[in-house]
Amino acid sequence: MSTESNFKRFVEIGRIVLLKSGPFSGKIAGIAEIIDHNRAIIDSPTTGVPRQSYPYKHLTLTPLKLSGLP
Repeated sequence: MSTESNFKRFVEIGRIVLLKSGPFSGKIAGIAEIIDHNRAIIDSPTTGVPRQSYPYKHLTLTPLKLSGLP
């Protein structure tokens, strides 16, 4: 029996996300820290999104991931 997963995008540190709602809707950011099962801390100094807590239901995961983050 194979345990291969169909999921390709996971909530993880360094994952690039698209913000779906709020004042920064339509901008991209990176996940800097995972708070719990509902929220993560995101940050993007290049797109003007300040470091803040954001719920997963307002994020769209992209296939892009930053490597080398502590």
